[in-house]
Amino acid sequence: MASGLQGARVVRVPLRALLVTGAVAGSIAAAPPAALAAVVRVDLRLGASLPVGSWTRHALADTGFAPDSLTQFGPGMGGQLELGLQGLGGSRWSVGLVAEATGLSTVEWEDHAGSTGTPVDAWAAMYATHLTVGYRLVAGRQASLDASIGLGFVLPFGGEEFFAAGREYTYSFLDAAPSSRLAIAAAFLLGEQLDMVAELSQLAAVGGVDYRDDRRNVWSFGLGLGLRWSPGGRPAGG
Repeated sequence: MASGLQGARVVRVPLRALLVTGAVAGSIAAAPPAALAAVVRVDLRLGASLPVGSWTRHALADTGFAPDSLTQFGPGMGGQLELGLQGLGGSRWSVGLVAEATGLSTVEWEDHAGSTGTPVDAWAAMYATHLTVGYRLVAGRQASLDASIGLGFVLPFGGEEFFAAGREYTYSFLDAAPSSRLAIAAAFLLGEQLDMVAELSQLAAVGGVDYRDDRRNVWSFGLGLGLRWSPGGRPAGG
């Protein structure tokens, strides 16, 4: 009888261990993977763009046919759409896709052309798309601060019409070019799924303007203000 009880104890201990192990395994399986802690966010921003550098100057500048400082492309207004995943693996890292389009002012060139008796109607714009990686520098309940860097391309384009000749043509010297994007964005809580966002960005391209023997790089600064919608709520850490 004693040997039978001892045998029962031998069997009872492993059963308890199996029950505990099963309970732990069940709780781990029920917990969502860390990667699923990332939440979708959608940013929609309106803002201004400030093109800088030699690419903004007219090809006639420095030729004696126009002022040396004659600008062909100036500041303009535009919009940005960003789709992202915030809080990858429960961390402060994020990834995103940013698409933006902005108009470029051609007023200075039009005014100069008109003053010489050859009025033109010009227009120009710039489109850009970048894949970005970001990091949340400050994670707070009421506000947050993110920095990001991205790679993609910019595509400046435009054209003009000579009224006197009735002739219109596009700017063939503008072309797509690989580019990088740096940005810092501050978000301020409006609701559980909604934030107000202000972003300062810089675009830098290798090329974009090609006057045959004079290739110029596109540079631009941007300031955007808009809303961020996080339909899945906020990631851990804000």
